Amino acid sequence: MLSALADGGLTGTDAVHAFDTLLMFTFGSVLWEIPRTSTVRERLIAVAAHDPASALIAERAGELAHRDPTEYFRAGLAIILDGIRAQARAPRKRRS
Repeated sequence: MLSALADGGLTGTDAVHAFDTLLMFTFGSVLWEIPRTSTVRERLIAVAAHDPASALIAERAGELAHRDPTEYFRAGLAIILDGIRAQARAPRKRRS
């Protein structure tokens, strides 16, 4: 994967960050689905929704608990890849 990122214009620390982001997203997606049932996900989201700062979680609780795992993964991966592509096209910044 690091070779593919380098071919796409990311090297060094930027490539490592992109690699880690993709890896953690994949792990997180798998962990969210296995072995949780919709009921367990509903309960986890309900707990998170009780936080006063999480009004949007409460508003979207049904969608969050019952989302299609394949659609969720594809959409999330597309967002991450769009960000990686944008970073690869951006002018290089000097690291301090």
